[in-house]
Amino acid sequence: MKRIFLLITFLGMATIGVHAQSATNLAILAPTEDYDNVFLQKVWDGPEATGFVIWIKEGVRAHYHEVHAEQIFVLAGSGSMTLNGEEFLVGPGDYVAIPKGSKHAVTVTSEEPLKVLSIQAPQFFGKDRIWVEEDHEEED
Repeated sequence: MKRIFLLITFLGMATIGVHAQSATNLAILAPTEDYDNVFLQKVWDGPEATGFVIWIKEGVRAHYHEVHAEQIFVLAGSGSMTLNGEEFLVGPGDYVAIPKGSKHAVTVTSEEPLKVLSIQAPQFFGKDRIWVEEDHEEED
């Protein structure tokens, strides 16, 4: 009887754990499969926010989030980021706050993929990414 109680308690805690505390060593986290340009791995999810580690080999074209704010912390690699028309370099240790509605993009400048921790708030279901067509000057 005690074993059944412990098993039920463990299973209950495991299901609750989806929205409970989480600890992950981001330094050793690696993609779980081969990828062409971008690979996302969810590290936390709850009603307040969703956390991803994202690996980017080449870049991510301009887009914005209508509902979500995003915070990025660069873990490895380097890149040239554009945020609302301002371009700047990012590398390990850099933090970028991206308010909702802000147009942003990144081009990887290092040999190794850019690896970032991205926190989207509120909870992100992958549907709030609006791609932006780049402005092209017409030739006369």
